[in-house]
Amino acid sequence: MNNPWTAWVKATTATEVGTSLAMFRILMGTFLLIDMLGMFTHDVLDPLYRPYSDGGLARDNVYYFTVGYLGGPSLELAESVVITGAILSAALMVGFGGRITAFLLLQTMLTFYSLPIDIGGGYDRLITNGLFLLVLGSNSATMSVDCWLRSRTWTSDKPIFGFARYLGIYQLVVMYTSTGFAKQGGGWVYPYDAVYLAFNRMPYSRFGIGWDGEIQILTRIGTFVAWWWEFSFFVLGLWFLARAAWMGSRLEGLAKRWDLRIPYIGIGLVMHLTLWVAMDLGTFTVISLSFYVLLYSPAEWHQFWQDAVGSRHDKHVRSAGTGSRPLPGR
Repeated sequence: MNNPWTAWVKATTATEVGTSLAMFRILMGTFLLIDMLGMFTHDVLDPLYRPYSDGGLARDNVYYFTVGYLGGPSLELAESVVITGAILSAALMVGFGGRITAFLLLQTMLTFYSLPIDIGGGYDRLITNGLFLLVLGSNSATMSVDCWLRSRTWTSDKPIFGFARYLGIYQLVVMYTSTGFAKQGGGWVYPYDAVYLAFNRMPYSRFGIGWDGEIQILTRIGTFVAWWWEFSFFVLGLWFLARAAWMGSRLEGLAKRWDLRIPYIGIGLVMHLTLWVAMDLGTFTVISLSFYVLLYSPAEWHQFWQDAVGSRHDKHVRSAGTGSRPLPGR
């Protein structure tokens, strides 16, 4: 077993190419931009973000210090914050401004989420935590406008600290494991009707109630699998520690032999996409899945792309060889 201090120093000083963090930045910026624009297209700002004193649903209290500096809760403030959030989200998506953009967008979203304190969901904090990771890490080192302005190329092999990506993995482990521990009743025990009941909640269901009665056996299986998947997600965290050689060479070899990401990511994709199809959960699905890109190192993403490009190249060569015709006179 490695010395804990040595392992900590290794984790906080390890470097890697910024591909994984850049992909996470692009996804976060894209989905936040869509979410901000949706505030206007769905016309929800007026009823939800107008303060009580003006006949709306938002509290008049100041819950975040920036709101007080900006004149207190008001519909005009909410509109200005959303416009600012959309501009900063677009800048984050294309990789302009790096950590400064991520920090400003983080403060913008914290301000926005504090206006109606009783409206929102747990994924609000998942978003702000994700933005904080982009403040910690050099998120625009590659695949960004910053990279192009710096070197006139869109990609770069410039190394960055990998600690932000490790914290993103830790965020996933904490989120899913704590959720699994919290689900101790309300349908999560036999006969496992939690998913069935969730599908029939009118505020969230996309198709109304009663449509899933004929597939109740599937929803029960989904409830059972989802609970155990979340409850055991800490195992994937331990697998990462072992694979990074922070738990001894013997466990490192075992972790590299069995890739636990495949079953956990597979179940996660099925679970989140099923919920997204059946229920309107806001940005919860896409923001959660954005963290999945951090589960793979930049070297692994580069290998995936090389394999994909090589596979397409081989198919093109075989197709050209099969369908080629001899030149005239040959």
